[in-house]
Amino acid sequence: VSVFLLVSFWGEMTLLFHWLRQLLPSRETANLEATYETEGEPQAPGKEKLFIICAHHDSPKTGWLYDEKLSDPVALLLAKSPPPFNRFFFLPFFAVLLLGVGVVLRVLGVFPGFYEIVAYVASGISVLTAVLVFQWGISAPSAGANDNGSGVLVLMELARRFRGSVPPGLSVRLLATGAEEVWFLGIIIYLNT
Repeated sequence: VSVFLLVSFWGEMTLLFHWLRQLLPSRETANLEATYETEGEPQAPGKEKLFIICAHHDSPKTGWLYDEKLSDPVALLLAKSPPPFNRFFFLPFFAVLLLGVGVVLRVLGVFPGFYEIVAYVASGISVLTAVLVFQWGISAPSAGANDNGSGVLVLMELARRFRGSVPPGLSVRLLATGAEEVWFLGIIIYLNT
């Protein structure tokens, strides 16, 4: 189970396969773009200058993983720990590692009761991880909030300033992208269109 969860999580965070996305409800995302160009004569082809200023505007997830009473103490504990213990994927990785050590010891016939203990602990970690990820996936995003507020505020201020005047020969695009947590799909799709 732990191996499946690790492989599946890796697949979900890449463009390789999306097993869990077939089971969990889909959420819409969007890229928001504002373009400002110099008024008057258009520039000759190849002479215009284009600036793209980007920030992401994802709504943060809710659920037990993002509950400050639950996640903040764990996050502080992880932050004080040395690598790899301070990584978010350490718990399921530890379950797989622990189970592997238990299997090796069982095959070698060393510490016969150790395997059963390890199997229960690893299974418990795997079930806890699965429950947390599933509950996170079915929780609706926080309405109207975003996890890069400072970047979006800078974009809004730039939009206000560029509204009145853009330097000659310049085209400015202010871009707020979505889907940052799922392997930067917002900016990837924007660059590919």
